[in-house]
Amino acid sequence: MFNNGGFDSEFHKNNVKPKDPVEKTPANSFRKLFKNFASDTSFGGISKATLSDGHIRRFIWTLISATCYGFTIYMCYLLIKTYLEKPIKTAVDISYEKNIDFPSVTVCNLNQFRMREIKKVPDIGDILRDYFDDKRNKSDGSNFEMSVSKQTKAFKKEFNNDFDDGDGEDIDDSEISLDEDVVVDELIAIAASDYTHDELRQVGHQFHDMILSCSWKGFDCMSGYFLKFWTTSWNWKYGNCFTFNPGANETGHRLPVFRTSKPGPNYGLAIEMNIEQDQYMEGLTEEAGVNVIIHNAKQMPFPYDEGITVPPGFSSSIAMRKESITRVDPFNNGSCHSLTTLSTDNIYRNFMNGAANRYSVKACMESCLASAQLKKCSCADAKYSGYVDKICSEEDELECLNSVHSLFKDDKLGCNERCPQPCEHNSFRFTVRMSTLTSKEKESKKKKGFGGKNDTDFDFDENFLRVKIFYDELNLQKIVQSTYYDIQTLLGDIGGQMGLWIGISVISVFEFCELLISLCLVAARKSRDRKKTKTAEIEMH
Repeated sequence: MFNNGGFDSEFHKNNVKPKDPVEKTPANSFRKLFKNFASDTSFGGISKATLSDGHIRRFIWTLISATCYGFTIYMCYLLIKTYLEKPIKTAVDISYEKNIDFPSVTVCNLNQFRMREIKKVPDIGDILRDYFDDKRNKSDGSNFEMSVSKQTKAFKKEFNNDFDDGDGEDIDDSEISLDEDVVVDELIAIAASDYTHDELRQVGHQFHDMILSCSWKGFDCMSGYFLKFWTTSWNWKYGNCFTFNPGANETGHRLPVFRTSKPGPNYGLAIEMNIEQDQYMEGLTEEAGVNVIIHNAKQMPFPYDEGITVPPGFSSSIAMRKESITRVDPFNNGSCHSLTTLSTDNIYRNFMNGAANRYSVKACMESCLASAQLKKCSCADAKYSGYVDKICSEEDELECLNSVHSLFKDDKLGCNERCPQPCEHNSFRFTVRMSTLTSKEKESKKKKGFGGKNDTDFDFDENFLRVKIFYDELNLQKIVQSTYYDIQTLLGDIGGQMGLWIGISVISVFEFCELLISLCLVAARKSRDRKKTKTAEIEMH
């Protein structure tokens, strides 16, 4: 009556026994895996925080562990921050140089024009004649008085731009008195820009008139082979300047640089000069003497901004020490200038036909300012005469110059970024000593004609000066910058902090990596088991 086979089939379908639960092991249980890791790991504090008996002990160890791990993370953050900032250290070392380069030496008379030659530049002569005219009428409306008035307004405007008394308003012109000598100097510089440098050189002091004798380590350096190691350049303030050992001649050909292997006056340069004080322009030059600039070879000097003033009537000794500075650019963002030459757009790039184009911050900054003036005003300051096409002289142009100077002063022209310090730089430190010639030495020089001059009435105290330039020692001071916090130092410090606070080593890192791999495997097994279970349930239904 009953179909046993069918009954049994239904019975088995409705009374299927569930399988025994799977035993949880580290191979299929996250909890077991973490528990085993906590008991075996070398990570400090984890085993205590998870396996200690009692809730209080576990809480205390959890708090201690969290604090230590927090300190570790914070200290590692500080170390990484320090590494990213690339800190710099400076090392100073002094080494003895057996053979050292001798610098270039430029000498300029403090008087710009010779009185007997001023007629060759009539525009400048007219300015001086009008300025020193006893019958001068400041209100006659002449071209000279109008020029003085314009320049005076420009100087006062520049003063107001540079000075802030706190109320935000300009000081009234009537409350400011300006020395007219300063104004006339500027007018002369503007007038001189109408002449070429070759024309102006004829009016300045001449080499063979001013340089009476020259000795390089005892050799006559005013004639024969040594004569080619002298060059002449025109300076907007001091006129003719003469450079010994320039590293190149005026046509652009490179010349060897003299070297010395011994210190002391006998192994340097000695120059005797006649400043020709009788040719000084009265009222235009208030000081007598020469300006001596010591600079690197193949580098443009700036006599008005640097140098040592040497007075007549003395024998001056300038003892030098060389200093070498090496800077580092840790971020490769141009924090120091890596090239040794001026950029192609620098206005001084062609000085001495491009041979004296060694980079200097001064040349770069001056060029940056001149370029900004040309761009905004279509003209430039008179001191750039010979290097730019047009000099500013009209009232609106002078007003424009003042606005550019204000931008330059506030660093809004970007010149500081464009003109960083050089990565490799040589400089010189000086010690100046002075003495006078003895009466017998003066008489002896007079009897010998004193450098070809047969004037026995030559006034030594007014016109003669001697300059000796030498190394007082051949010790080279090297200042070297370098980054000191590299990746090796960073990893060592991080390892030290992790070992100090939580006892972690490289082995611990591999343990943690093993834990991550095991977690991934458990997750994969669980996902696979869930898929099998779903498939089995579908088949049963």
